[in-house]
Amino acid sequence: MHRNISILLLFTLLSQWLFTTPVLAQTTTPTAATSISSVSNVSDQSIAFKEYELPLTDYTLANGLRVILAEDHSAPVVAVDTWFRVGGADDPPQRSGFAHLFEHMMFEGSAHVANGQWDKLLEAIGASN
Repeated sequence: MHRNISILLLFTLLSQWLFTTPVLAQTTTPTAATSISSVSNVSDQSIAFKEYELPLTDYTLANGLRVILAEDHSAPVVAVDTWFRVGGADDPPQRSGFAHLFEHMMFEGSAHVANGQWDKLLEAIGASN
């Protein structure tokens, strides 16, 4: 999980730098129409934002599932993210590649889900893979 957070943080910082660099490199000279000095009744005010804290509840169910709950009742929506601690970083020593193999096997279908139906089942209920 820490690796996923590190990758997400790195991606976020890189994309912010990448997409703001051209804007920062531009040089513009304000015209009379856009110059602040030409606007009357300008007051020096700052916008105060209410400090917001999102409380987290972290607990483990009897079956070992770790749940991190962040409740925010400011909007009538629900979002669910599911993370699995599986992948190359979690493969046991001398058995690298098993998580990747199982991932591909899942999309090949099973006795309960036909080949190619996994994404269709998720999309039918408004989810995505």
